[in-house]
Amino acid sequence: MPVPLTREASPFASEWFIARQKRCGAGDCFPLSWTLSPHLLHLAPDMLLWFYKGAERTGLDHFVLPPSGDIYSYPGQMPASVQERYVQRTESDARLMNTSGV
Repeated sequence: MPVPLTREASPFASEWFIARQKRCGAGDCFPLSWTLSPHLLHLAPDMLLWFYKGAERTGLDHFVLPPSGDIYSYPGQMPASVQERYVQRTESDARLMNTSGV
């Protein structure tokens, strides 16, 4: 079941991001890139949508995958077969979250 973003669930993130949206609306903010867990797609899609809608309002917020990709891990320590699946999942996450890096 999706977890809705409420002030009780994440008071810092919600309060700060709401205030940021107001500042950006007044022209008083800077571009910011956020890392968001790709697991929000499945575990908390409402929360992910809340961040995406906020970013649309500011026009200056962008999202990237965490440095480790699909999961918190050390890919260099994975066997080749596991690493291949990890890369596939990370690429899928990037497509679904509309993130890319060149």
